[in-house]
Amino acid sequence: MKIAIVVSTLDLGGAQRAVSNIVMNLPTDCEIDLILNSREHIVYPYRGNIISLDLEPQENRSGLLYQGKVFFKRLRLLKKLKREKGYNAVISFLDSANIANILTGKKFCKTIVSVRTRLSGENNWKYKIIVSNLVKLLYNKADKVVAISEGVRQDLIDNFNIKKENVCTIYNCYDVEEIQEKAAMPCEEVEVEQDSFSIATMGRFVQQKGQWHLLRAFKEVLKEEPKAKLYILGEGELQDYLYKMVDELEMRESVVFCGFLKNPFSLISKVKLFVFPSLWEGFGNALVEAMACGVPCIASDFKYGAREIMQDNADINLECKKVETVDYGILTPVCSNVYNAPKDMLEKEEEFLKEAILKVMSEETVQEVYAQKAVERAGYFTAEKTVEQWLKLI
Repeated sequence: MKIAIVVSTLDLGGAQRAVSNIVMNLPTDCEIDLILNSREHIVYPYRGNIISLDLEPQENRSGLLYQGKVFFKRLRLLKKLKREKGYNAVISFLDSANIANILTGKKFCKTIVSVRTRLSGENNWKYKIIVSNLVKLLYNKADKVVAISEGVRQDLIDNFNIKKENVCTIYNCYDVEEIQEKAAMPCEEVEVEQDSFSIATMGRFVQQKGQWHLLRAFKEVLKEEPKAKLYILGEGELQDYLYKMVDELEMRESVVFCGFLKNPFSLISKVKLFVFPSLWEGFGNALVEAMACGVPCIASDFKYGAREIMQDNADINLECKKVETVDYGILTPVCSNVYNAPKDMLEKEEEFLKEAILKVMSEETVQEVYAQKAVERAGYFTAEKTVEQWLKLI
């Protein structure tokens, strides 16, 4: 079997990590071409042959000029490769790659596109004006649209008129054994204080991840548990804002910004609780990875993924209204996405987040049960199962 996978990079991001996990677990007799914007800044492991667009890496990769250059160069290259390479399928990840994949046709191979987030929840004007309309116009022309979760699948059907028979769900896969091996290693980059109730969160410092809501809730947690410590793993555009908030809330001694860690699992496995306050997601890689580390987890009931990860036979249409203990962790209502002043009174969703954290803090049995349940659930998202689904689809 010969396939091509189209994705922007293999540096940071959920789609990039998903591609890495897939290609590393495909059968060894599967020939793989990875079509990337550039050969530089490859962070995630991969297997296969890299075909590069040879574009200079840029800090602002979301600019229209850069995106346009990527799109048209990718379009020309894909036309040529599909005609000459004899692929069984070309699989693309993220919107620009998906559109180029569809426009270059399916005469020579199957065209499969992967949708990684709830597109109707995107607030960016480019999504609302450009991407949304292109999705409605083009995605039904693909051989198959693969959604990252049942919620994303339903979103595509309800809001983008994708035919039910043309879209399926394949969850992300994780090498749980490897995560656990890394989790068992000493944490050399950041020392976790063992005499405090330690909490971790992980994600890019962007609006979607909602870390400022967690900081505001954590300030109130400190009033009841002054020795608590919050470790924040990640980097991004909101970094200065989050740093300033910590200073204004006078929490510099209680909050540790860890940056990007080569082995985040060695830190996460040493804390007592993982909190994932995202406002929206397609699935939530960091949540499953934290569960694989054997840490009890609290997540906002973001659309979509949290409930599917943390509850058996989840009803994706349910909306969390209070602190909700489910099969494999605790769900809380999604916060408002409003940038309240640091010292303003907590909104009710932040109150629920505080309540959930204090519940885990105060009840050792809850910690023990959900630590065990977390590992059990992470084992559901194995690479073998996911890769088998991809191969069957191809």
